[in-house]
Amino acid sequence: MRFSLFLCHIVIAGTLAAQDYPPGTFQLTPQIDLGLRPVPVDGLPGRTLSLPPGFKVRFFSGEVNHPRFMAFDGNGVLHVGNFNTLRSGYWYKGPWRDATVLAMPDADGDGRADRVYVAADDLQLPHSVAFYGGHLYVADHDVIYKMFDGDGDGYYEEREVFLEVPGVMNRSSEHVTHTLVFDEHNKKLYLHVGSGCDLCREDDPERATILQFNVDGSGRRIYASGMRNTVGMDLHPITGQLWAAGHGHDREGRSLPPEWISIIRPGSFHGWPLAYAYRSWIDFSNPLYAREMLPITAQDSALVERVERPTALVDAHLGPMGLHFYTRDQFPERYRNAAFIAFHSGTGSSFDPGYKLSVLFSEPDGTQARMADFMTGFRPDPQDSFYWAQPMGVVTDRDGFLYISSDLVTPGIFRIQYDPE
Repeated sequence: MRFSLFLCHIVIAGTLAAQDYPPGTFQLTPQIDLGLRPVPVDGLPGRTLSLPPGFKVRFFSGEVNHPRFMAFDGNGVLHVGNFNTLRSGYWYKGPWRDATVLAMPDADGDGRADRVYVAADDLQLPHSVAFYGGHLYVADHDVIYKMFDGDGDGYYEEREVFLEVPGVMNRSSEHVTHTLVFDEHNKKLYLHVGSGCDLCREDDPERATILQFNVDGSGRRIYASGMRNTVGMDLHPITGQLWAAGHGHDREGRSLPPEWISIIRPGSFHGWPLAYAYRSWIDFSNPLYAREMLPITAQDSALVERVERPTALVDAHLGPMGLHFYTRDQFPERYRNAAFIAFHSGTGSSFDPGYKLSVLFSEPDGTQARMADFMTGFRPDPQDSFYWAQPMGVVTDRDGFLYISSDLVTPGIFRIQYDPE
């Protein structure tokens, strides 16, 4: 039944333009082919990845435990939030504060970190890092720290609690990371807060939202809601609008619901925990979901009527993580202002093998959206569940090199360059 429904949606997708499909249906965003071909990963003997012609990939550093999101400081030094899961497990909030922010300078510009050193420590789950006003901001699971390097040696020896945010609750299913995006032009800070469950009615109104603050930490408000876990966020370089990539719920099979990428407008509602895609209702015949959600109210229905069509939809359970707009000129012109998205997982089915970096092309207002695989090969055989890395964060340096973190299996940082020779 569920697979038949999926095929029905695909038939609809084939007959309607992306911006025209009706409520209660969805269309996966059309895919275009960039002509990927295998290239060796410089620095990882025996490993290959597939990229468009003219692109190369180098293993920048493997001296990390569990690298998450990245940022460059004012001197062009890459910094990355680094979980330490050797003792505490993936999400368990143990008594150890042994996670770090690592710095990875590449002074000689050879595409490999010269060394790796600790820029900040005494952390638990530092997922996102950002630089603003000469300070380092680190998003731990329940606190955003503002850090100071008074002597300029690269180690941030002082800190203050900049914001307190919803953290670990030690539930069986919860989302505890926070992504930081500073809007320097409008002097705002955006922060994502994931849900405390797979699907439920939250008792904390700030969960499953994106929060907005003034850059001094004042003016706290819920900017948008109805988002189970919107890890990937970035500002469009032309419009300045916030874009985000969201995760769907887990228990409607391998093909539902699609993951989404959308423009996030102030006050918008994006469906969770009631609906997905463009006002398609979640299947509440599932006993777990029924217990959490029924009865559905008139207020619930009114919320779903507010859901706008997503900018783009991709296959279910791909786990979109980093979302990053490319604004430099090293890559060919077609990539200027395109959004690169790291997909951390795969469906386990033949629909989409996942474990890849994709690129979203669209007009600045989100119309004419087209998806394309940009870097694949972390899961070499789509029919086999084996994968050797999981893409996480995406960032660009001032020279236009693109950096991808992998937090599991092969922890490390990859650097992509365009070199058509």
